[in-house]
Amino acid sequence: TYTEFLSDLQSVIGGEKDPQVSRLVKTIDSFFAQAKILEASSGHSMRQAFINKAEEVSAAITGASKKVTDLRFDADKRLKQSAHSASGIIKALFNLNQQMLISSSPIRLHDKRDQLVRELAHNFDIKASYGASGTVSIQAKSSGELIVASDYYSQFSYDGVGSIDAIIENNDYPTLMITQFGRDGKETHSKAFIGGSDDSTMSVSGGQWSALIDLRDKILPETGDK
Repeated sequence: TYTEFLSDLQSVIGGEKDPQVSRLVKTIDSFFAQAKILEASSGHSMRQAFINKAEEVSAAITGASKKVTDLRFDADKRLKQSAHSASGIIKALFNLNQQMLISSSPIRLHDKRDQLVRELAHNFDIKASYGASGTVSIQAKSSGELIVASDYYSQFSYDGVGSIDAIIENNDYPTLMITQFGRDGKETHSKAFIGGSDDSTMSVSGGQWSALIDLRDKILPETGDK
């Protein structure tokens, strides 16, 4: 996740032939070189060339800033999509647990179970434990938050920031909620899983979610400020 986003950012800020050299730096260096020329020769053509270089600097800064904003918005959208996807995986694991409890040959369901566990672990670090029939109970590794077992399952909800303007205006991020349901499908409780802008709650570590939040809230804004 980190590499994908930062490579995308480098494609705009960095030069294509030498991605390690910032395109912004090249543009600004060219601007100051033109300023030196203008000091020695202040004719109309030199003044116009200087103005052109200034416009190039302005365009480069604006383009880089917009790309950072776009990537932050994309990170938030991916977090929203991933929360929805994780909820589907969790419900599938819960249903699989019910099948294994009554199956005469639950081992036939273990491969599917393991696949779903791996998919969920892609989002954040988890701790899984297994029952006699192969049923799985999963917790968030860092917080111990219960995710799914044979008698309950959780669902995530995250509304996202809604628009790119919310990123530009530094609006607060909403809370990513976790809601637990019993075997009968009735809600038992709901709480913050990952806090919004004014809530430091962070019930996960590792995985795609931590990477997306770091990119959205720390890495990309710091890049934009440089």
